[in-house]
Amino acid sequence: MAILDKINLDFQVLSAGDPKILVVMDTSVWGAIEDKPSVIDIIVPGSTKTRTYNFVKGKSNVFNSSNLLISPVGQYKELADGIYRITIKGSPDSNCKQRDFLKTDKIRLLIGDLYLEDYFTCQDIQNNKLRILRDVKLSLDVAEIQAANGKVKEAAKGLADVYSRVRDYIKCRE
Repeated sequence: MAILDKINLDFQVLSAGDPKILVVMDTSVWGAIEDKPSVIDIIVPGSTKTRTYNFVKGKSNVFNSSNLLISPVGQYKELADGIYRITIKGSPDSNCKQRDFLKTDKIRLLIGDLYLEDYFTCQDIQNNKLRILRDVKLSLDVAEIQAANGKVKEAAKGLADVYSRVRDYIKCRE
């Protein structure tokens, strides 16, 4: 078997920092199936429905609320934070790679905004408040690592805990 015949499907989900998009970059070696069709299946948080799309090999594939059929065509809403189950498949579909990804763009932006507001406005209590936010951000990092390591339930629980702690933090600011 020639080196070009080897098949190794893989992909990365890029952190775009934009809650409106999900970017899946192909990092596969398609080998003998390079010229065959490929698809991507995505299950969004809170759903069991698989959405299937053509997958562009060797490129970054960008998804949004419109093409994920979450909002009407042409309307772009923020995608939910949570676990996205993503599978790419070659032809035949015995060539596949699945990965769970914890999308956290919305909560990361909110934590960043809170951090900036409190950094500049609360000089006397800034260290304690900022420490709380740093701890929350660390918990979010842990949840993302858990998702990357296949510990989906723990990651989802960690994300829920982060959202709860941020809500409590906002209540204490008022």
